[in-house]
Amino acid sequence: MRKNVITINFDEREFECHYSPEMGGSMCAVAIYEVVRPKWKIFRTTYRAYKTFWVMDYETIRRGIISMVRLWLEQEEFERKCAEAWRACL
Repeated sequence: MRKNVITINFDEREFECHYSPEMGGSMCAVAIYEVVRPKWKIFRTTYRAYKTFWVMDYETIRRGIISMVRLWLEQEEFERKCAEAWRACL
């Protein structure tokens, strides 16, 4: 049986993306997990986000999944900058 998991690397960070069809196959749901302890057998990943996208908006499902990981990384960076600004204010 084939597992619907894609591994993606960005900036020395590894992500496992579990994907599945939604709404009759017109959407793709992606659960993003970051590999934080690669040598462990259990608890090796940490859940980061759940994203969905329309399949027809991308050339391939893989490109859509990569785009969802990039989107999450942008959101993470924005949240980090906001937290930094608040720390500097206090």
